[in-house]
Amino acid sequence: MHKRRETYVAVLLLVILSQSIAYRAYAASPISAASKSTTTEVFTLDKLGSIALQSNVSVKLMDISILAQPSGNILTYTLRYSNGSGSNVSLVDYFSKVTTTGGTVVQGSPITSDATKKSVPAMSSLSVTYYVNIGKATKVNGAKVSIFGWDFNSADYQKRLGVFTVPANYSMVAAKGQSKNIMMNDLPVTTKAESLQMIKLNGKVYMRVGVSLANSGTKVLSDPGYKAYLTSAGGTVFEL
Repeated sequence: MHKRRETYVAVLLLVILSQSIAYRAYAASPISAASKSTTTEVFTLDKLGSIALQSNVSVKLMDISILAQPSGNILTYTLRYSNGSGSNVSLVDYFSKVTTTGGTVVQGSPITSDATKKSVPAMSSLSVTYYVNIGKATKVNGAKVSIFGWDFNSADYQKRLGVFTVPANYSMVAAKGQSKNIMMNDLPVTTKAESLQMIKLNGKVYMRVGVSLANSGTKVLSDPGYKAYLTSAGGTVFEL
């Protein structure tokens, strides 16, 4: 029988896989490489279900994260559109808005790499990541992502089709030993922080981080320019 051995460091470090978007912000999916295990049940976004857009067409909230930026914190969220109909569905007919816990409402914009995604082909699914500047807000818990469709019979020409409310026990961070499911290049990928090592050399401190990626999709996962970062508990961001 093998004895489990765990090592902890004094600060929490986050590994953030990101992709460049407009205004120098990033689409982030953080996983913790140094947080202690906990028995508290963590809510997963799958439990929020899906919202119907039209017959045989629905959308799900797959991921939501925050990355600190000097000009205002950036909230990113990924929507997965599923089209079970026999014809293409135009995404121009739908849009989404984020409501922060403070009541601020901001319409989401697709990140640069997803801006060209205009429709969902028949009998297929498509993921789109959006971003909004949420100012000084630092938590996604309690935030709402509302899905709208254009309705020219309404006074404001829009109709809310449903809302995803992020619960209090949702965590953006996967604890040590746990994995996190994210979307990369429209492929489902399981990420996990495998190792974390602190190295002191010539008066400086270096962190060596090992992160694994498991591609659960049916196509090869290429690198579109993702970057990895370490974020200290104090909020300082270091590019790996």
